[in-house]
Amino acid sequence: MTLTPPPAIVHGPTEPALWHKTLGELIDLQEAEHDSKEAVVVPWQSVRLSYRQLGERSRVLAQAMLNMGLRPGDCVGIMAGNCYQYIEVFLGCGRIGCPMVVLNNTYTPGELLSAVHQSSCKLVFISASISERNLSDHIYALQGEESPNPKLPELRRIVLIGDSVSSQTGIDLQPYDAFTSNAHPKPAEQAAIARTVSPEGVLNLQFTSGTTGSPKAAMLTHTNLLNNACFVGQGLALTPQDKILSLPPLFHCFSLVLSFLFSSIYGSTIIFLSPRFSATRCVDALLTEHALVILGVPTMYLTLLDILARTGTKPVSLRTALASGSPVSPTLMTRLRTEMGVPNVLIAYGMTETSPVTFMTHVSDEVDKGINTVGQVLPHTSAKVVDPEGGVVARGMRGELCTAGFAVQKGYWRNVKKTAEVMQRDEAGVLWMFTGDEVVMDGEGFVAVTGRIKAPQHIFWIGEAAVGADFPKTGSGKHQKHLLRELGNRLVRVREGNRAIL
Repeated sequence: MTLTPPPAIVHGPTEPALWHKTLGELIDLQEAEHDSKEAVVVPWQSVRLSYRQLGERSRVLAQAMLNMGLRPGDCVGIMAGNCYQYIEVFLGCGRIGCPMVVLNNTYTPGELLSAVHQSSCKLVFISASISERNLSDHIYALQGEESPNPKLPELRRIVLIGDSVSSQTGIDLQPYDAFTSNAHPKPAEQAAIARTVSPEGVLNLQFTSGTTGSPKAAMLTHTNLLNNACFVGQGLALTPQDKILSLPPLFHCFSLVLSFLFSSIYGSTIIFLSPRFSATRCVDALLTEHALVILGVPTMYLTLLDILARTGTKPVSLRTALASGSPVSPTLMTRLRTEMGVPNVLIAYGMTETSPVTFMTHVSDEVDKGINTVGQVLPHTSAKVVDPEGGVVARGMRGELCTAGFAVQKGYWRNVKKTAEVMQRDEAGVLWMFTGDEVVMDGEGFVAVTGRIKAPQHIFWIGEAAVGADFPKTGSGKHQKHLLRELGNRLVRVREGNRAIL
C-alpha cells in the first residue's frame, strides 16, 4: 500500500512568545541593562559606542527631528555607507514613530529623487561620499534650485553626513553635527510622543522589486523587525559576550535588521568595518577584534576566502558564520568550515517583505539538511507550498512558497494594487505572502529552494561573458553598467524588458 505524502504546510513553534515592544522601548531596556558595554564599533570612523551612549544619542536625534517639526508618520530617508550616524538616525526615528526609508547606495540622482518622492520624505540624511563614490550630484538633485524643490514638494531639509560640499540655492543643507548640536532632549515631550508609537506602526521602509517588477517600498513594523531579529539571534545562540562582524550594507535588510537589531537584543557588540564591503579590512578585523560571529552573502565570503588563502591567514576565534542574500553552495559551506575554521555555518532564507527571514538552519541539523536546505520555519510563522491554482501540493513536490505570520510586511507603501498581488487571505482568513520562489518541502518541514516561479529582476553579475548579446550596450560596445550596478554582494538590478543570461 502506497502512503500519500502529507500536504506541504508547516507551522513554527509558538514559543517563545512574540514581543510587543517598540524600538525605543528596546533601546531603553538595553541601555539600563548593559550601560557602558560596547554596542556599536565602527573602526573606520574610530568610533566605539556603548549602550548608554546609543540611548543618549538616539534621544538627541529624536529631539532634533521633533525640533524641525517632524511628527509620527513623517518619513525620514538616509543614503549613507555603514557608519555610526546610520544607527543613530534609525534609533531616533524609531523613538518618535518616523519610518526610516533606507535608500540604496547605488542609486543614480534620478533614482534617488524617485525614491524620496515616492516615500514622501520630509528629511533626508546623505553622505558626501561613500568610499570612492562622490555623491555631490545626488545632493544637488535633492536641493534643487529653489525651496521647496518642485520635484520633492514634501522635503524640508537635507542633513549632510561627513565631508562638506559646496552648497547651492534650494532646500536647506545642514551638517550632521550642526543638526544635532542644539537638540537637547526634552524628556516630557519625547515621552508623550513615545506613548503614541505602536509596535504595529511602521518602523522601516525598504525599497524592493518584490517578487519582480518596479521598486516598491515594503512597510516593516516594530513587531516585524524586533521579533525577526530575536528569533534569528536565538538561532545563532547569541550572548552579551559575542562580537559580531557585519559585512553587508546597512541599506540592506540583512545588515540593519538582522545584524544590528539582533546584536542589540542580545546585548552583543556589532562591528561595521568600512563604508562598504572591504575584504582586506575584514581580514584585519578578524585578527584584531576577535569576532565570534560573521555575517555576509556568498560573494563576500568567496572574496574573503581568496584573501585568506593568499595571505595564509586563518581566524582562530570565529564560532558561527551566517550566510544569506543568495543561494549558498555546498562547496562554500565546506570552505568556510575548513579554510576559515568556522565550526557552525548557518543559512537564513527570506525576503525583504518578510522582515526578512522565515527559514533558518540550526547547528543541530544533520549535515545534509544544513547544506542542501534553508532549514525550517521560524517560530510564529507558517509556510505552505502551492500549485499555480493556489492548492497546497504534497511534500516532495515543487511549488511556490507562501509564508504567513508575524514577519509578513504591513504592505507596500501607498500601493494597494501591488500589495494585493502578493498578499492574499485564505478561506480561514490567514494572510499569506506569495514569495515567487519555487521550493520543495520534505517530510520534516525542511525547505530547499529550487528556482523562481516569477522571473526575477535581480541576477548575479559574474562578468561580461555571462551577459546575453541582446543586453543593451554603449556606443563602444560595452554593456551598460549603470544597469548592472554592484550592491556590495554583487546582486545587480536589470530593468524590465532586458534579459541577462547566467
